[in-house]
Amino acid sequence: GSGDVEEALRQARALGDEPCDARRVGLATAMFLGFCERRTLTPAAWEPLTRLARRVIEPWKAQRLVATGPNLERWREISLYLAQADPCRPTAVLERGFLYSGFPDLWRGRPWREALDRFQRDLALFEVDREDTP
Repeated sequence: GSGDVEEALRQARALGDEPCDARRVGLATAMFLGFCERRTLTPAAWEPLTRLARRVIEPWKAQRLVATGPNLERWREISLYLAQADPCRPTAVLERGFLYSGFPDLWRGRPWREALDRFQRDLALFEVDREDTP
């Protein structure tokens, strides 16, 4: 309906207004999953959401070779955080995908913990923290 067209326009503006790649990826993932069963958007509206969310949702290779330096420190911090996080939370897999898929490019010079906090809030805002979300 016209509400879905308006929503598509709002989401396109929201993504375009975000200056940070990590924020765009997180917001698109939350929007994609939140709208998946509750909205009928045009293919043009789904495209940017799908393109950005794909890196979080698709399975990733768990094995990475990380050279010594700042990237190794970040990798260790992220891995330690995820090892201590509750894997039974409904959003745990998405958070893992968000953090690992963003390594190393999204976390260079960006605080990954702040980005994760914002991603968690976006998931809750779009009601992706529910057990029945695909």
